Amino acid sequence: MSLQALIEGEMPQIFGQSTVDLPQYADEILRSGFPGLRDLPEAARGTQLDSYLARIVDRELPESGVTVRRPAALRRWLAAYGAATSTDASYSVILDAATAGDDEKPARQTVDVYREHLTRIFR
Repeated sequence: MSLQALIEGEMPQIFGQSTVDLPQYADEILRSGFPGLRDLPEAARGTQLDSYLARIVDRELPESGVTVRRPAALRRWLAAYGAATSTDASYSVILDAATAGDDEKPARQTVDVYREHLTRIFR
């Protein structure tokens, strides 16, 4: 398949088969991309992923000079941001998902600082 051909409007026939059904496909998505976690039982995998996020919030960010005033709020933000991956969700949609029921919502500037530091950690 040629990207140039697609750009020029050609529509080649695409076909194929897979032995993976929808439940298996969904399971593959939920297993995570961490090789050491993929084959753990579901509960253990969830615990490990939660611990990974906790370490980022509780240790990685502070060690890189970031003061996390509301760790639980940041964890909710990470969950909402992760859920919005591969979507076109706007900042306000993610903010609403992360802060449902909260009277005090983080400023855009605060979120941007966290995002900048998280990006730096994962490079």
